[in-house]
Amino acid sequence: MRAVLLIVVVWVVAMAALWVLADRARTRTATDASVDLLHTVLAAEERRFGMTARDYTWWDDAIANVLVAPDPVWGDNNIGQYLSEAFGADLSLVIAGGGDLLYGARDGERMTPPEASSLGAGFADLVRAARAAPSEPQPQWAAGLALLDGEPAVVGVSRFVPERADSPPTPDPQAVLVVARRLDPEWLAEIAEGYKLKGLTLTAPGQPLPAEHAASRRLTTLDGAPVATASWTPHMPGARLDATVLATMAALSLAMLALLGVFLARARRLARSIADDDDARAVQARALAESEQRLRLVIANAPVVLVVTDAEGRIQLLEGRMVPLLADIAELAPGRLLADAAAAVPGFDAVVERAAAGASASTGIVAAGHAFEAACAPVRDAAGITVGIVCVLTDVTERKAMEDALRRTLDELTRSNGELERFAYVASHDLQEPVRTMVGYAQLVRRRFDDRLDDDGRSFLSYIEEGALRMRALVQGLLTYSRLGSEAARPEPVDAAIALSTALDNLAATIRETGASVVAGRLPTVYVEPLQIMQVFQNLIGNSLKFRHPVRRPQVTILAARVADGWQFTVRDNGIGIPSDSLTSVFGLFKRLHGPGQFPGTGVGLAICQRIIERNGGRIWVTSEPDAGSAFHFVLPAVPDSAGAEEPSAAEDDAAAIPGRIAQV
Repeated sequence: MRAVLLIVVVWVVAMAALWVLADRARTRTATDASVDLLHTVLAAEERRFGMTARDYTWWDDAIANVLVAPDPVWGDNNIGQYLSEAFGADLSLVIAGGGDLLYGARDGERMTPPEASSLGAGFADLVRAARAAPSEPQPQWAAGLALLDGEPAVVGVSRFVPERADSPPTPDPQAVLVVARRLDPEWLAEIAEGYKLKGLTLTAPGQPLPAEHAASRRLTTLDGAPVATASWTPHMPGARLDATVLATMAALSLAMLALLGVFLARARRLARSIADDDDARAVQARALAESEQRLRLVIANAPVVLVVTDAEGRIQLLEGRMVPLLADIAELAPGRLLADAAAAVPGFDAVVERAAAGASASTGIVAAGHAFEAACAPVRDAAGITVGIVCVLTDVTERKAMEDALRRTLDELTRSNGELERFAYVASHDLQEPVRTMVGYAQLVRRRFDDRLDDDGRSFLSYIEEGALRMRALVQGLLTYSRLGSEAARPEPVDAAIALSTALDNLAATIRETGASVVAGRLPTVYVEPLQIMQVFQNLIGNSLKFRHPVRRPQVTILAARVADGWQFTVRDNGIGIPSDSLTSVFGLFKRLHGPGQFPGTGVGLAICQRIIERNGGRIWVTSEPDAGSAFHFVLPAVPDSAGAEEPSAAEDDAAAIPGRIAQV
C-alpha cells in the first residue's frame, strides 16, 4: 500500500511539473515567433520604400527640370503627392550631391522652399549608403529606420541614374531621392491586428515600456543608434495547447493506472503461484509420468523397433511392436552390444558401424520375411561428444508391396501406351490409301460425268470430295502426331533464328496473300530436334495467319527471353483471339473452336506443338484476349555447358537485348 501511495504522489508531482514546463515552452515559443514576425514585417516595409525610391530615380526630362533648370511646369507634376497617395509616404526629398534640397513634399504637399529641419538620426547614414551603393547592372538602394519629426520612420534612399543606356549621364551623379513614412499609430494598429501583436506600441529611447507587455524589440538606425523600442503581447494558442496538454496528461494518467493495475494483478498472481507451488509440482510430475507412459505405449504399438545405446554401444532402451520379430534373429536384448546383434542382419551392421563412427546412415534390410527401413544416428551432448547411438527400424513391408504393384501398373501403362501409339501409326498409315482412292475416284467422276449430273448430284459429289479431303488431312495429322512418340528424342544445339527462317520460307505464299508482317527479335540457340522446332514455328505462325482479324492487317511478333529453366519464346499476333474457357483445351487432339466452314484445319496442329515441346523437355501455354489477339509461349532447354554461346553478344549487334535486330517479311 505504501508503494502505491508513493507512486501516486510521484505521479501528481510529475504531472504538475509537466504542466509548468509546457506553459513556459508555449510562452517562449510564442514570444520568439512574434519577435521574428515583427522583424520580418519591418524588413519588408524597408524593402518596399527602398524599391519605391529606386523606381522614381530614373533620370528623365522631368527630373532635369528640377535638378538643372527649375520650371513652373514641375508644380503640376508633384511627385511627392503621388508617392503619398500610392505608397503612404509622409516625406519626399531630392537632395543634390552638395547637400542642397532641390525638392520637398510633406504629406503630399510640396514644400517651397524645401526644408530639412525634420530630418533626425539615421537619414544621413542612409544617404551615404545609397551614394556608395553600385549602380550597375541596375541601381541599388538603401533603406532603414530613422527619426522624422522625432518619430520613428521607414526611409528609402536611391541615387538618380540615366533612364536608358543611350541617355546622357546625370549632371549630378550624387543626387538622391528620399522617401519616408512615419510608423504612426494607424500603421501600428494595422500591423497589430493583422499579425496578432496585441498592444503594439513604440516607446522613445530612454522611456519606460508599458506595464502590460510580454515581448519587446529595440529599433535602431543603420549605424545602430536607437530609434524606439517596440513592445507588445504575442498571441498565445492557449485553448488548443491547453487541450493538448490536458489530453496528454489524461492519456498518461490512464496509462499509469493501467500499469498500476497490471502490477497489482501480477503481484496477486505471484502470491497465488507461490501458495500453489507444491500442487503445481505435483501436477507436473503426474503429467510427465503420463506423457512418458503414452510415449512408451505409442512406441510399443508402432510397427518399429527403437534401439538406444550408451557410449560403449550397449543397448539401454529396446521398444517397439516388432522387437519380438527381430529378437529371435538378432538376439536384441538390453545390455548386449548392438554391433554384435546387428551382425546377424545383413546390411544392418554397416549402418550401425557408420553411426558408431559419428555419421548418420540408413538402408533397407529384410529380416524374417519383413522389409525394414533402418536408420541410425549418433547421440551427442551439449558439448558435441557422442554419448550413444539411436536406431529406428520401420516395417515397410506393406509400402514395398504397394510400390511393387504401382511399378507393375506403370510398366503395363507404358506398354499399353506404346501399343496404342503403334496402332495409331499403323492405322493412320494404312488409312491413307483408301482415302486417296476415295478422293481420286470422286475427282474422276466429276471430270467424266460432270455434264450428266444435275445440281444435287454435283453437291453430293462435292460433299464426298470435301469429306475425303478432311479425312486425308486428319489421317496425315494423326500420322504426324503418332510419329512423334515412336522414336526417342534426339536433341542437338539448334539456332532458333535459322529454324524460324525455314518456317517463314514454307509460309511465304500465305504471308504474301494475307499481306502479313512478321517481326522477330534476336533468337538464341536451344537444345531441341531441328525439324521439330521449325514445325512448331510453322504451326503457330500459320495459325496466326489463318485466324487473322477480318479488318486488321496480320502482325506476328516472335521474341525470346532467358528464364530459369531455359529460353522462353513468345509468338504474338493481333488476330481474333481465343475465349478464356478454351485456353487449355485448345491443345487437345482434334480440338476445333470453329466449324469447317469458317476456318480450314484438322485440330491437330496445336496438339503436335504441345507434344514436340514436352517431348524436348519444355512446356507450352497460351494467353489471349478475344478480338485483340493471342500469345503462345513455350520454354525450351538451353544448350548445356555453353554459357556465352546461347545469346548473341552486344559486340555482334548494336541493338539492345531482345528484341534486337529486326527482320520483316
